Amino acid sequence: MNQKFLKYLLLLLCSCCAQQAFAKHIIGGEMTYKCLGNGDYEIELKVYRDSLGDGADFDSLAIISIYRCGTNQDCFDLNQGDQDVNFGVPLLQKRSVEPNELLCLESIPPVVEEGIYRFRLSDYDVSLNLSEESYFIVYQRCCRNIGINNIRNADDRGSTYYVEITSSAQQNCNSSPVFNNFPDLVICQNFEMRFDHSATDPDGDSLVYYFEKPLDGGGNDLSRERYTTCIGARPIPPCPPRANQAPFFTELNYTGPLFNETFPLGNSRVDGNSTSVTIDSMTGIISGIPNIAGLFVVSVAVEEYRDGQLLSIIRRDFQYTVGVCFRNIEAKIVGDVVVGDRAYRSTICQQNNVIFEHASIPSDAVGEIRWEFDLDGQNFVSTMEEAIVTFPSTGSYEGTLIVNPGSLNCEDRATVTVNILPETIADFSFDYDECEPGFVSFVNESSTESNGIQEISWDFSDGRLYNSDNVEYLFPTSGNLPVSLTVRDVNNCSVTKTDSVAYFPLTPEIFVAPSASLACAPASITFDNLDSLISDEYDITWDFGDGSGSPDVSPTYVYENPGVYTVNLDIKNPFDCRTSREFPGLVEVTPSPIADFSFTPEELNVVDPTASFFDNSIAAIAWDWDFNGEGNSNEINPSFTFPDTGLQVIQLIVTHQNGCTDTTSKILDIFPSGELYMPNAFTPNGDGQNDIFIPVAQLFGGNNYAFSIWNRWGEQVFFSDDIHTGWNGTKNNSGKPSAPGVYLYLIEYQDSRGNERQVKGYATLLR
Repeated sequence: MNQKFLKYLLLLLCSCCAQQAFAKHIIGGEMTYKCLGNGDYEIELKVYRDSLGDGADFDSLAIISIYRCGTNQDCFDLNQGDQDVNFGVPLLQKRSVEPNELLCLESIPPVVEEGIYRFRLSDYDVSLNLSEESYFIVYQRCCRNIGINNIRNADDRGSTYYVEITSSAQQNCNSSPVFNNFPDLVICQNFEMRFDHSATDPDGDSLVYYFEKPLDGGGNDLSRERYTTCIGARPIPPCPPRANQAPFFTELNYTGPLFNETFPLGNSRVDGNSTSVTIDSMTGIISGIPNIAGLFVVSVAVEEYRDGQLLSIIRRDFQYTVGVCFRNIEAKIVGDVVVGDRAYRSTICQQNNVIFEHASIPSDAVGEIRWEFDLDGQNFVSTMEEAIVTFPSTGSYEGTLIVNPGSLNCEDRATVTVNILPETIADFSFDYDECEPGFVSFVNESSTESNGIQEISWDFSDGRLYNSDNVEYLFPTSGNLPVSLTVRDVNNCSVTKTDSVAYFPLTPEIFVAPSASLACAPASITFDNLDSLISDEYDITWDFGDGSGSPDVSPTYVYENPGVYTVNLDIKNPFDCRTSREFPGLVEVTPSPIADFSFTPEELNVVDPTASFFDNSIAAIAWDWDFNGEGNSNEINPSFTFPDTGLQVIQLIVTHQNGCTDTTSKILDIFPSGELYMPNAFTPNGDGQNDIFIPVAQLFGGNNYAFSIWNRWGEQVFFSDDIHTGWNGTKNNSGKPSAPGVYLYLIEYQDSRGNERQVKGYATLLR
């Protein structure tokens, strides 16, 4: 379907429904874009309408136009119909917008619906090719709601929602910011308001916020011939941007001087202080005190900057309802039992100092707080959010929470009955043998001022509870072990005491298991103390039989020298109880060989990769050679030819006659490049024999090659960085022939290992 036919069809449809499609209903809208790459963009248009009464519904097809202008094409020259393309986008979703909860609003809040149109340009075979011009994607519709206070003749004016995709935005495949929250539909007159109108930018660009004048779009002309023109109720196609109208479209005028684009809800002062509603340019927070009731259009613009360059501006306009409010508040006390309407009961065990907190709602309506308690004839008053009350003794007390005391519409009260119960104390004692393992005797010594203790519970951290008055308990391990006793009195008050028992017994017998009884030197032996009760809390002394010792529970020790060793262990607990034991001949350490070898030559290359190896080991009777995993030998002094260059790991394992072994490794480097060899004379006489002075290289693999020749006066007569190029006896291989004589040559290069190399000498030129 071509554009002309689409325009004709849309004009026909609109002219047929002109009379019933016009009504005062629009209360705001916005348009944003997302770059998808290759000239494709996803556009989202949101339109908000007041659905209370007989306002017109959303357009089933939102007519979208795309204009291109700004640099070479002056936007001033565009007229309706000069768009690059236009198309109809179906309504994707319609939903109700829940009003913010204001318990105090006297009037009926607006009933608002949101219409969402979301589309990709590629859905309509449209691609925005990179251009020096800006692309303007535009939607227009009339008319705004009736009764708006801060705009002249607002109910006869429409709205323009658009995005400008600048040349910079196109080049950066930029996506616009997106607003995070929709504004509150209703705010209260003469009450502080605060709303976060910030946006999130998907590219992390810097954002700047400000109020501006809302944009016009269309008019109230319902005649058939002008219904779709720029002064009609539904411009089809939407009208173009104009360079003489900032920002590109007609702005609506505020009813000044009280209202303007800086103070869209009015600029006034109370007691010398400004109560105006403003927007924070850095955060997008809208705050202040609106003191004029009515309907107000507010337009918020967000500028997007990257590296100081302005990429885009998005706009949202919306309608605020400023209403007369009163406060419906409910006083609530935290944590206490509810016994009636705003009546609570609090039962306090074991203490006289009590903290009271409130959770009155709505929280933003809470101003002053006042707590009042009758303490045996003494009036206690606190104005803190949390009241700390010290009751003089056990008994019953009455208290009152007053929220916003003295306020005609906002005050509320809650009462609380506080019962302070008699004290119950949990206590116990214990006794046990401090040296030997055995049961610990626990005796309950709890007391109460009430009529008795109903329940006893012991907790020894073993997953069980013991309910006897007195308990005999055997701990499975040592340490400072926690024990808790909980008692509950007849008033159902529970109290717990926790204490620790220093339980560090000593068993009569010590058992030790070494990790090995027979080992080769050097022998690493772990001595496992098999007594599970012994821990770091004990004073432990090991004697390993060679003059060394350890304070660890189960130490590991390395015997360097062969021999038979007697081990002693002495243990003392924190109460100075002691036990000890000797373990005669517990460990035997046998001699080990010492592995060592050498090889020649020390440096090999790919030309000569064979090395001879010589055993230098001590006390060895068997040899196991490993040549970098590429070969093995059991000879004493083997030779090996390596099949590849690089670092080669040579490992030798030798065996002692008692079976002990030792291992050593060394690294041998085989260079991939050979050497450079230089002749000492040449005869450049053109006979084809020895005419060029050039190095002879064997498998040369170096880098940064430089070959230069100098005469006896210090003049350079030849240079080349190509190893295949030599000197032909003329200056720089192209000048006049050099005189016979002796010349200095210098070759510099970097070998395959990255080492800097240098070869220099003398060349004799003969003619």
